[in-house]
Amino acid sequence: MAYISSQILVVVSSLIYSISMLVSNKRNLLFMQIFSSSLFALHYYLLGAYIGGIVSTLDAIRIVVFYFIDKKNNTDLNRKLACASFIVIGLIGACFTWEAWYSILPIISLIIVNTALALQNLKILKISLNTSILFVIAYMIFIKSYFGMATQIFVLIVGIVGVIRDIINNKTKPIIY
Repeated sequence: MAYISSQILVVVSSLIYSISMLVSNKRNLLFMQIFSSSLFALHYYLLGAYIGGIVSTLDAIRIVVFYFIDKKNNTDLNRKLACASFIVIGLIGACFTWEAWYSILPIISLIIVNTALALQNLKILKISLNTSILFVIAYMIFIKSYFGMATQIFVLIVGIVGVIRDIINNKTKPIIY
């Protein structure tokens, strides 16, 4: 029952995340990505893939933290410190939840995304998000989350469409956390 529930959650999470990548309202994007990351984390916890759950939980928390950094005190140093903190917390979490060699995959994804967020460059951010999904897809294979893998492939396709749309619309300011 936990496996079936986890697969339903990952499908819903991925659909919400995919839709969030296409919205232009920052507030809607924020709430959709927090909800998506929370469902994604729950999916991992139900599968016993705790490092994946920790990384997804950190994603949800990072979205909230970056919202307040952007709203109150958006300095380059604050963003870089927050990104570094999430990487360190993820590495500490990995030490306690290490399952097998493939446990490194969500950590690599976390490092890629947080490094790109610290750089505040839209092109690098978009490329990093799509690249990090490849590591998530590989992790899904090892934890046997086949619906998760399929939905992440869908998210990757939507992400690529989003990059193309941004290029066509000449978008210069990222709204993804």
